[in-house]
Amino acid sequence: MVRLNIVIAAQLVIQLTILASLSTALDSPSQECLPRDSTTAEQCKYQIVQSMPEGLDLPDPSGATTVPTHQALIDMANQAKESLSVASFYWWLTAPKKFDGHPSVEPGRQLMAAIKAASDRGVRVEVVLDHSGRKDMNNPDDLVALKQFSQVKFLNMTRLLRAGVVHTKFMIADNKTAYVGSSNFDWRSYTQIKEIGIALINCPQLVQDLDKIFRTYKLMADLKELPSELSDDFKTNLNMANPFQLDDIQLFMGAAPPAFNAGPNGSYTTGRTDDITGLLHVIDRARHHIDISVMNYSPRFEFGWPRKYWPRIDDALRRAAIERQVRVRLLFSNWTDTKPLEPVWYRSLNAIQSRALRGGGIHVKFFRVPAFDEFQKSIPFARVKHDKYMVTERDLYIGTSNWTPDYFTSTCGVGVVIQPASVSCGRSNSSSSSSSSVSGGNGTTSRDGPSSSPAAAVSAAVASAPPTPAVVKAMQAIFERDFNSQYAHDLDQDP
Repeated sequence: MVRLNIVIAAQLVIQLTILASLSTALDSPSQECLPRDSTTAEQCKYQIVQSMPEGLDLPDPSGATTVPTHQALIDMANQAKESLSVASFYWWLTAPKKFDGHPSVEPGRQLMAAIKAASDRGVRVEVVLDHSGRKDMNNPDDLVALKQFSQVKFLNMTRLLRAGVVHTKFMIADNKTAYVGSSNFDWRSYTQIKEIGIALINCPQLVQDLDKIFRTYKLMADLKELPSELSDDFKTNLNMANPFQLDDIQLFMGAAPPAFNAGPNGSYTTGRTDDITGLLHVIDRARHHIDISVMNYSPRFEFGWPRKYWPRIDDALRRAAIERQVRVRLLFSNWTDTKPLEPVWYRSLNAIQSRALRGGGIHVKFFRVPAFDEFQKSIPFARVKHDKYMVTERDLYIGTSNWTPDYFTSTCGVGVVIQPASVSCGRSNSSSSSSSSVSGGNGTTSRDGPSSSPAAAVSAAVASAPPTPAVVKAMQAIFERDFNSQYAHDLDQDP
């Protein structure tokens, strides 16, 4: 009898532990979601945006519909009525003259023309570019033209933080529509480089929050040191603890560097979630799989000295695979600028594979964008997978940063986190349809009353899990397409 009681008690502990884990996965952290603007919620849409290098045979997979990056940006410029705001690492929309006549240079020219046409209509155009390095990466002719119809500011991160660059890539139109993603404002980014981003269409609450990041860049561009305080105009109540609610998803934007979010020595706080915090939040919530596609990765600082070890992402991935037995897959770029030490980190992660792990461990692949002709071979810093995203069984992260420590500590970047609308955010029990432009199913959730046993409670917790958002399903399909394509290969040897 005593032994039976011990067995029952042990089963109870196990079931309660499972229930606690499920609760953590589904509703952690405790959230008070930002209410929707009822006048615009029905109009707010989101759309996956993609650039595909010419010659790659990778059509949209079933369940995912994408828009070409240049077309999304041109549409934003054409439809703008009041303002266009652009933050970019550099500006090179017009290809060098030696490439004149090739059709792949046209999208960049068309975007430049659309932005100028917006200015000619009376739209206020503002641009923030990086000015942190010794080498000017901009097209000088483009800059001359750009300054004639827009206000251009240059942000020097080394002056403010002694390290870093402006690596952000976004555009805002009329403070209600925006693009955030991996694409620089570079003609190559539309036809010669593989990119992923997201467009937020008619979403004023979200986009006005992104505008606060842009205005922070503008302010910092005029300063020689970090300010000791910031006005309330730069603060946000949209963050990881208070995400924006839109039908079947909740969303927030993290930003780097942390010094812009909290000031020198924490002298102020904007309420903004750090980019790295949002990224780790997605990793730590995963219970089944984590799929990551990013150009390059390192747990060591890659720029400046000392080259310190910073394993926050590395530890989180290993912990997911080993402790929670989550299947982890990583897709890195193999191209002409792959650094010699990068394969060392990749092989280290790839070594964590075992049938003893339910998820199988960590599987790493390279992705190579071939150059099919002499023209493609002649283009510098092109023919590469440049995207930066992560998708799990329920969540999605789309960012502007490569995954090395420098990008999250001293470099400007933005990460968009999308996750299912949880019950704690006031999700109704009736089925709802997301206002999205990607295909995918929606489900109906319900919350059972008090259960009669821990097992029933576990079943109820699983049953009440919010359905995977359509945009997450679409990005999962895109990752599967790429990871299993003819352009992806195992780590057989150094690139």
